[in-house]
Amino acid sequence: MLGLRLTEGIPEELFSHVQDGLLLIPKEYYKLENGRLALTSRGFLVSNEIIAILLEYLK
Repeated sequence: MLGLRLTEGIPEELFSHVQDGLLLIPKEYYKLENGRLALTSRGFLVSNEIIAILLEYLK
């Protein structure tokens, strides 16, 4: 999940396990492009919250 702190984000095989958690996050905070999940500039401002939400769905 720490790959979300990078502009290239994380590959699909990592975020496919947390799809349900994405439903809780406003779409303006992330983008899905070329099989990768990455945070937008607005998402970077709240990245700790987003990562915490997604980590809950890994359990």
